[in-house]
Amino acid sequence: MSALRGSVGRRVSWSIVSGVIAAAALVVVSVLPADAVGTTPFSTNLVKNPGAEAGPASNDPDVGIAIPNWETLDNFTVVAYGTGGGFPSTTEGSHIHGGNQFFSAGEPEGDGGCDDAIQFIKIKGHNSDIDAGHVQIILKARLGTFDSQTDTAVVTLQFRDANNEQVGGSSAGLKLKATQTGQTMLQKSASKIMPRHAREVRIILAATNTTGYCDAYFDNMSVEIVSA
Repeated sequence: MSALRGSVGRRVSWSIVSGVIAAAALVVVSVLPADAVGTTPFSTNLVKNPGAEAGPASNDPDVGIAIPNWETLDNFTVVAYGTGGGFPSTTEGSHIHGGNQFFSAGEPEGDGGCDDAIQFIKIKGHNSDIDAGHVQIILKARLGTFDSQTDTAVVTLQFRDANNEQVGGSSAGLKLKATQTGQTMLQKSASKIMPRHAREVRIILAATNTTGYCDAYFDNMSVEIVSA
């Protein structure tokens, strides 16, 4: 019986403490402006699974695989560093701090086109600063291709408004490109002031000008916002 009474006592005490904590939390939330709740942080990488490390690599670089946090079409895939056939080596992966694997545009579709990977990132709590031109966005990535072929790795950042409409047209976004990298993963970056009404960004990983396999490789994706 004493054990039972002790349990009841702890439950009552915890109930009182929980009530105090909940009341304090309500007070804190009530004094914060509405757009401060869930505000997107500055100087923080906003890309989820930026280096293809969440989840496994495909057992076959010709076969697509589901990639956590990214929307992909059939053949876009994840490849391990050091995979045979001319992919970036484990030494290159270590050199760029790229972990064990990277994104690859994969095997072309029947019409010869290459598949993409897309991620959406909402920018919360900065509406007034964005519309006043006081928020800068920075896009970075490691990009690679095969040997001296014309295959080109392309990362595009598009701005979207609250209705998911593109803001400012294609010229308003950012774009990174690399070609003929010889299996090295080159660092690329670009930045600009976010345009008025931008509330979300869309990141697209793609391959262009390909010959055979879609040799466009991506790693260490990064999107940050900073005060401008």
